[in-house]
Amino acid sequence: MKKKFECTKENPLHSQLSNLNCSLIQEITVKGFLCDEDYELLTKMSGETSNLRILNLYEVCETDCQCENSYGKPKQRKIEVADNAFEDSIRLEKIILPAKLEAIGSPTFGGCTNLEGVDFPESLNSIGSEAFLDCPKLGEVYISKNLSLGEVYSHAFSASADSFVCDWDRWPVNKDGEPTYTGDGFGYFSYNGVLFFGFVWDECIELEKYPSMNDRSTYQIPYGTQIIKYGAFSNCKFLHKLIFPETCGVITEGSICGCPELETLVFRRQGLDGERVHHMDLYWGDVITNCPKLKDIYLYAENPENIAFGVFEKLDNMSEIVLHVPCFCAKKYRDYEEEYCSMYDYNDKKYVKVWRKFKSIEEFDPVDFLEDGI
Repeated sequence: MKKKFECTKENPLHSQLSNLNCSLIQEITVKGFLCDEDYELLTKMSGETSNLRILNLYEVCETDCQCENSYGKPKQRKIEVADNAFEDSIRLEKIILPAKLEAIGSPTFGGCTNLEGVDFPESLNSIGSEAFLDCPKLGEVYISKNLSLGEVYSHAFSASADSFVCDWDRWPVNKDGEPTYTGDGFGYFSYNGVLFFGFVWDECIELEKYPSMNDRSTYQIPYGTQIIKYGAFSNCKFLHKLIFPETCGVITEGSICGCPELETLVFRRQGLDGERVHHMDLYWGDVITNCPKLKDIYLYAENPENIAFGVFEKLDNMSEIVLHVPCFCAKKYRDYEEEYCSMYDYNDKKYVKVWRKFKSIEEFDPVDFLEDGI
């Protein structure tokens, strides 16, 4: 059954549907106004016990709801898809978003396991945390140039997208190190299906999101990438090996998590550090978590003092992982002591040989690895 509705504040969608058998409706087109109660009803209609599969909201021109930003503060916008609006709507296969949509809440489409490709309007400027969490059929995701820094929040496409595409879809620096991009400030760009963010003013490139449903088994992060952001490698279903370039020295907490097949990490830089998600946090942690098959970590750094052990401190299975270090460096790592101070008394210190927490420390020749492309 197909239905079309023209809605106003005085005659909202939920009122018009009150006298109908909603469980029989498979396709709905809505024009005009939507409120929180309308979203709640549409969510129920596309859940396990109902049959709504196609929803056309293209002509929705006003909503009465608020999405929260990453700090929990609501922003007033004219057209939004409410927080939790279609969570676990497993019947939903297709949605056409409002033509002038400004924000998608959190976790709005989380758990929509049958939802396929979604076209985002150019007016969209915010995608909430876990907005499309666990939508394995989502496929390619287009990120508009209008989305500003930080407005594609953490885990927005975790366990969902298999590719990201932006208006700028090539690497912004040529082989001579000269910029190839144009425009003020720069912004989001894609490269080989991965989402990055570039800053003109400090020539910094951040890896924002890796498409977690991409079927690559090995991914070598491009040379020039400097920072890995929170949730960048979240729930990557097929990734076995991840290689970090010489330019990448900062990994944000929570950046590598829930990767069930990940076996090998390679860090080519001579120094490595972690980063907090929010500046208000005192410490950073939980950089790499819940990767049960991880068994080998390669560090190119010859001096353990240049590697923040905290990057690996929260590994669930550290005692089962072999740490590989350059030739003639194993003893340095075995003997290196990390200083720990009591939070109650800074004079109460102890020294721990932290790298010995790994299963073993073995040596390798980085030159051979570079020749093999590792």
